[in-house]
Amino acid sequence: MIDPIAAQAQTLEEAYVFAYPPVLLALIRETVTNAEIPTHEKAPINQLFHARVLAAPEIASLTRPNVDTVYSQAYLGLREQPMLFWRSCNTESQGRYDYKLLASLASVLLAGR
Repeated sequence: MIDPIAAQAQTLEEAYVFAYPPVLLALIRETVTNAEIPTHEKAPINQLFHARVLAAPEIASLTRPNVDTVYSQAYLGLREQPMLFWRSCNTESQGRYDYKLLASLASVLLAGR
């Protein structure tokens, strides 16, 4: 016989594992896209925002994966149509560019497979 308390604990654990990440991502998206014009930490949907300095402990508005990298980010609304994302070739630029396109729910939808 299945222990009802253990079954309920399992259900609660699964709800946390699979439901919390999308809720957290939605809250972050709402916070980061709540802007009329782009700033260094917010921008409307489909517009880039560019950090101008490295992350510091005082910056609590946005979590960054690395504190030694300056990031540009955008939340893209692709429901209506696809978007073309490009950067022109600038031979004078000394910077290093790394593009990562992430689907916010992909890791949750593929978890456990």
